[in-house]
Amino acid sequence: MTIAETKLSTYLTYIFIVLTFWIGSNTFANQKVDSSPYLEDFQQGDYHSALAGFQSLSDQNPLATELKFYHGRSLFRDGQLKAAQAVLEDFVSLEPDHSNGFLVLGSVRINRVNEVSIFKKVGLAKAGIAAWRTAAALDPLNVEARYGVVSFLFNAPSIVGGDPEQAILELENLRQLSPAYAQLVDAEIHFKAERFEAAEKVLDAASKQISNRAFPTLIQANYFYQQGKYTQAIEKVSDYRKRSKAWNDPGNAQVGLMAGNIFAAINDHNRARSEFSNALSRNPPKNIRQKIEYALKAL
Repeated sequence: MTIAETKLSTYLTYIFIVLTFWIGSNTFANQKVDSSPYLEDFQQGDYHSALAGFQSLSDQNPLATELKFYHGRSLFRDGQLKAAQAVLEDFVSLEPDHSNGFLVLGSVRINRVNEVSIFKKVGLAKAGIAAWRTAAALDPLNVEARYGVVSFLFNAPSIVGGDPEQAILELENLRQLSPAYAQLVDAEIHFKAERFEAAEKVLDAASKQISNRAFPTLIQANYFYQQGKYTQAIEKVSDYRKRSKAWNDPGNAQVGLMAGNIFAAINDHNRARSEFSNALSRNPPKNIRQKIEYALKAL
């Protein structure tokens, strides 16, 4: 594995935690089909029923473009990334002004990078950031898209479009839009420079301000884990599990993988095995499943 590939893999591990977004509502060209029961299923966390419902409705109503968005989003939440990409690419071709359509599509593409062959990784990563840029251009107030772009520029290798100098410029625009999301990037900068106390302080402040999302707490757990502060890392995982979550905050499989790694690091193999086994039962995406299976074999 080259240095660039290693950096990309590290970035994608981090971005899988972070860059899943709160998807708001855009207007659609066609809203004639009542999908409210399945939207309710989705909001209540019954993603299996939601996916089945949206897929059935979409098959029955191929001209109802909003169903393609909901179907693709549900496939993403279910970990069916290749299918989600196909559906969402079809959707944005029909709804080219839908900012959140490009936002979700970008997230799907980025998360798929770990699934594809080495020859496709760079192209798919570039396509992901291009989708986020389109989302931000279509809606300048789309803070999640702007945060995704800035974080990518800071962390990704240059071969796929990483550009820290450009990130500094765009960070200030993000700060004007959302100081809290800008603080998430500030924390990344501090952490990479090994200013760990500063990173923890800034991230804690951002976590308190982003009250409708739980993922900053999991970033905190990851920072503590990387520093070998395992007690604090376990506490943050516990806090995350107690917090109210949006549909696209990291799910049980990702959280179980992190918790299992923490317990493995302190040689509590029984609890690590329990976390990994439970995570596997949650139908994780392919790349997460592979990491869980590898971790189990390493115990």
